[in-house]
Amino acid sequence: MESKKQQGKALVLGSLAFDYIMNSPENYYEALSIKHDTKEVQGTFLSVKKVVHFGGTAGNIAYSMALLGGKPIVAGCVGTDFKSLGYEDHLKKWNVDLRIECVGDDSTASCYIFNDVKKNQITVFHGGALNCADKLDLTKIVKKQDNVKIAINAPNNMVAMAKFSRQLKQLGIPAIFDPGQVLNALTPEQFKEILANSQAFISNEHELEAVTKRFGPDIRSAIDNLDWVITTKGSRGSVVKVKGKVTEVPIAPAKTVVDPTGAGDSFRGALLYGLTKGLDLVQSARLGSVIGAFKVEHAGGQIPSLDLGEFKARYKATFGENAPL
Repeated sequence: MESKKQQGKALVLGSLAFDYIMNSPENYYEALSIKHDTKEVQGTFLSVKKVVHFGGTAGNIAYSMALLGGKPIVAGCVGTDFKSLGYEDHLKKWNVDLRIECVGDDSTASCYIFNDVKKNQITVFHGGALNCADKLDLTKIVKKQDNVKIAINAPNNMVAMAKFSRQLKQLGIPAIFDPGQVLNALTPEQFKEILANSQAFISNEHELEAVTKRFGPDIRSAIDNLDWVITTKGSRGSVVKVKGKVTEVPIAPAKTVVDPTGAGDSFRGALLYGLTKGLDLVQSARLGSVIGAFKVEHAGGQIPSLDLGEFKARYKATFGENAPL
């Protein structure tokens, strides 16, 4: 996939969600009441600040790609609050092509994140309309004239991820398998099926280690036999592996680290932008490194805006060449 000099669109499959982040002046460890003998847990926490961010894997990835001028198509399920709370208009403003189905009797997926003074975190995820994603039919959503060159099958309803992998294969669209947060929720059968229908795999290093522990060395070997594999390693950059050839891609330095949430999704959005513009994997991953640096400088899963001039300057300072935009 990395060698074809062609332009097109990317299909982004994953969650569309709202992130509700609350900060507490307490120490959760001290505030929790745990009865080990009866396995009971109880706790009430005060929140001094509540912030709502647009999020979800598909939303973050598509937004990042669109900031660079890419053409993402997003297919997914949302609730009526997706429009009423402004998320739909936010993505349309950046020319994200939304092929969404609104589930009128449910809300958009929501992630509730509670942080205490010691950075301990409690997270509760409510799937909401996301639970209906397996009802979507990509063979009806994606048209030949869409010119979709690549798709990413990111964290979503697990049944939907398996179904989408089959349909992408049927449509002849190369697919990137990105299990992310649902790695431990996927059954061995689902994981194997999605992997078998994919051409590439992307994860962070901890998720890649978890694959071997959960699914065994044979599955880990199967990943290495895909067309390409990208492993992100936080502050140590990323590793691009194409048919046995390994290339280390360093991070682009961030001015300050405010919030790493969504940095991986931003990386993926820039990666898709590069691939749909005919860039090779290393060039595309470098774009991901730079936009990831911008992301960690801001709170939430998405950058408020992107100055392309500043982006190009940081790319050149990091890699010693002009950004292939």
